[in-house]
Amino acid sequence: MDNSIRNAIYEEKKSRNAFLPAQIRDYGQGLLRSLMKPITMLKAVNEIRDDYLLEAAPKGYLPQEKKAFSWFNMRVLAGAMAVVLLAIFIGTRQMNKPGVATVTPYAVYETISEANEITGFELECPKTIADSTSRKIAVYQGTMTEVIYLAADESKCATLRKAAGSEDISGDYNAWETETQMTVNGNAVTAKGNNGTVSLLTWTEGKYSYSLSLETGIAPEEAESLISLIH
Repeated sequence: MDNSIRNAIYEEKKSRNAFLPAQIRDYGQGLLRSLMKPITMLKAVNEIRDDYLLEAAPKGYLPQEKKAFSWFNMRVLAGAMAVVLLAIFIGTRQMNKPGVATVTPYAVYETISEANEITGFELECPKTIADSTSRKIAVYQGTMTEVIYLAADESKCATLRKAAGSEDISGDYNAWETETQMTVNGNAVTAKGNNGTVSLLTWTEGKYSYSLSLETGIAPEEAESLISLIH
């Protein structure tokens, strides 16, 4: 992959994580304020004079010995706050390192090459399917590539997915009239559809799973031609 693509991926990751240090800072400040509240309240109670308490107490009140807020307790709380601050500081520095980014559940990319860089595997697929004029490329959890083929009016024409493993990754739970098996490029393909057409194709090739769902059913022969172009 050339440097321009690598730089684009890095800048995209950087922009997604730019807000995180500020979020951690704000969270840390809020946590510190929460930890300081009991210290302030206990110190305030401890400093109230006993004669003031007796004067304000109801008739028959028997005073009890106040429990002093010891320096030991303050040291314990101070130590806890120091640990929290250290964790926040280390986390902020780690996220600011070049190339270090959190994994987002869903990220959109401009090209297949960028998506391949994220998932670590190559996806080869047609630029158009059916009546599509454009496509949207996304990666889920950094492990599955999805290509949505869109028509001129932005309606969906087809959805292609690829991920490591052998499970069905189509996410399709429709009840289809027919389910048949075909062999394409030596791979067993499950084809589902209605009225003699195919609308959903799932298969494995090597150590990867694939799925192709079509908004409008196509002939089985056309489906075979499409699968032969996907790797």
